[in-house]
Amino acid sequence: MSTLALLPLLAVALPGLGLAQVTPIGPFTGDRSESFETQNHSGFQPCVIDRIFGGTADLCTATGQSQLLLTSGWSFMCQIPPHSGSRFTGSAGEWVVYTFDSDIEAFGGYFGTNSGAPGSTETVTVRFFDRQGNMIDSVIADVADDCTWRWNGWSAPGIASIEVENSRFGGGFVDM
Repeated sequence: MSTLALLPLLAVALPGLGLAQVTPIGPFTGDRSESFETQNHSGFQPCVIDRIFGGTADLCTATGQSQLLLTSGWSFMCQIPPHSGSRFTGSAGEWVVYTFDSDIEAFGGYFGTNSGAPGSTETVTVRFFDRQGNMIDSVIADVADDCTWRWNGWSAPGIASIEVENSRFGGGFVDM
């Protein structure tokens, strides 16, 4: 997830799509992207300390627990390396919330999990909210339980925040 121009982990495009509900979209590079390569962050924290997407958004755990990790690799039920570059992020015990300074229209990136075990059933739910806190939509992400990365991207007008929650382990262990 390092090289922003080649394989950004997450990409955000600002207004312009005008869709009525969340629609899946393929890989894109938006006007902002995040590689997690520049943040000054060590150990488990409640939020990415130096903000994300060029200082235009926050990424925090849902209840403020120090569970969010920036890392170069993570072992649990399997071992997951970065998708590209040298770092990625995930939470060890609860779901995460992206909060944007201004509304966005598209969000996407590479997602994986290191919490899958043979025969386990995991569901990663992504919820989209408007500025007033109303849920726009809720979708199931395509996340394999085998420490591999898969693209997930969506578009909708007026996205102010996004929650990403695993069905296991308190919502955590979704790597991004």
